Amino acid sequence: MNRWTRRSVAGLALGGAGAVVVAAEQVAGRADGSRDAPPPPKEGGTAGRAALAALDPRTQRAVFLDEEGRSGWFTPEKGPAPEDPLQGLYVAAQANGYHWRRVWDGVHGRPEWFGAVLNDPSKAATTRAAIQACLDSCPSTQLSGGAYFVDGTLTILRNGTKLHGVAHTQTDETGNDARRTTQIVCTSPTAAILRVGADARARPGSLTEAVTLADFSVNRSVGPFTPKAGIEGAIGIELRWIVNCHFVRVFSINSARGWFCYGTVENYLSHCGALRDKPGTNPANDVFVGFHLDYSAPSGFNGGNASLYIDRCRCFPLTGRSTPPLTASYGIYLDKGWVDLWIDGFESGAGIEWGIYGIGTGVATKDFKTEDLFIRNCVLDPGGAGCIRLADAGVQTQVHIIGNYLAPSGSGTGIVLEQVRGSVTIANNQFVVAAAGTATGVAVNGGTMTRLSGNSYLNLRQPIVCNSAFGISIEDTIQSVRPNGDYPAVGLRGNTRSGFVRCMVGGREKAYTAGVLVDGSVSDVEVNASAIQEPVVAPGGRIQHGGITVRSPGPFGAGCLASGIVG
Repeated sequence: MNRWTRRSVAGLALGGAGAVVVAAEQVAGRADGSRDAPPPPKEGGTAGRAALAALDPRTQRAVFLDEEGRSGWFTPEKGPAPEDPLQGLYVAAQANGYHWRRVWDGVHGRPEWFGAVLNDPSKAATTRAAIQACLDSCPSTQLSGGAYFVDGTLTILRNGTKLHGVAHTQTDETGNDARRTTQIVCTSPTAAILRVGADARARPGSLTEAVTLADFSVNRSVGPFTPKAGIEGAIGIELRWIVNCHFVRVFSINSARGWFCYGTVENYLSHCGALRDKPGTNPANDVFVGFHLDYSAPSGFNGGNASLYIDRCRCFPLTGRSTPPLTASYGIYLDKGWVDLWIDGFESGAGIEWGIYGIGTGVATKDFKTEDLFIRNCVLDPGGAGCIRLADAGVQTQVHIIGNYLAPSGSGTGIVLEQVRGSVTIANNQFVVAAAGTATGVAVNGGTMTRLSGNSYLNLRQPIVCNSAFGISIEDTIQSVRPNGDYPAVGLRGNTRSGFVRCMVGGREKAYTAGVLVDGSVSDVEVNASAIQEPVVAPGGRIQHGGITVRSPGPFGAGCLASGIVG
């Protein structure tokens, strides 16, 4: 508790040019000898920094600067003013050998101290410089409610920096309850709005550590730059060469790539999002990527974004709000691999072509560029090609897709694996489409060691299909109310070999043309048909091989085996 003398409060007076001043002998220190601000006066002047600088610091102990946005107590100190061109913390005095120092806790700063102006696009350059100065000068920057317009990129390079707003918003800069939410609104179509870490392709000498962003959104007042080809359009939030940083309830709106990660190690994104409601600059290639994870960075670790945790994040176009006609869209895009990546509770919906899309470094690769991917508890019901697609991964691959809600629309697919070597576990997922849908549940094309267990499929036109897969285990539950189905419940095709199938299949009569279809090129597969309901798979039967129904247990085809109740 501050120990102010009675006359320190009673003696508050208006000083020169309207500045509120307190005489030196009227201010008492705290017990520990440190100084803090006196209680705010009941009356104040309208002094600016020029008036403050003109005061004689040798006759004043504390001065209240009553300038809009910059108000606060200042005390005189001997020596030249530290570097502070925007005068947020220090104001040089005209008296030689002195300067004025803002009284603050040394931690929590506000951009308004440095000249930031809320809700004014004409002040975008001034406001960007002010926020940048606050980030550089204060360990923690607290944003107010409203919109901060900026004309370019804000950059955080200092360890331990915190940037906090009031709350994030999912609307534009004039949205509902704007004063209760915080947005940084960029007036440029091309600039990254906020960058954490060094802007470098090669690894810098040190990584930026322990940065925290929370409770605000970044947005654009114009549509984002989109390239003539590819996905590398304008970025909302760019994370480069950082370690052990936390991003909580931060949304990126109206960028071609909401988030971009490159060269990151042990970082956490929680309850963050990426949204679009403005068309890009190139309608012929208007691409939207919610989270672009580039694993090509030469980080010195197993991959370019090692130990990245994406928890309860989301990606949507803002339907009903002038949603652009996107030519391609991805919730999470895994570029050139994946390493130590945990995606938990991610959600994407209508308007997103692929919920999670990953391209590895090639099936011949024997490094660790596609190691340890966990996709759990997600809700993916995109309106395009499918929910999850992983392709071109080498023999070190370890993938776990567990406990997700997957609802492909149209002729989309729940999970597509294209030439994924190594080991993939797909377990306890729920695949759901409307009865009139034409979607596929799981499609495995090439690859090795794929296990499906405990998944449930409702009304999928083609629940499971495997082509040229080696090492396949399927123990799932399949049901449909579709009449006169035109696909089998499980299709094994194209040189698929070495596997085991034991599924429950039920629902409407003739929902599927067969229970398990095994074509003539398949070898060394055992099929247990006991839990396949015969009326559901008429007329093909529980097991069909080469166009002929297998009616009794025992060997069939090239090393295949029918077991359980077959006929």
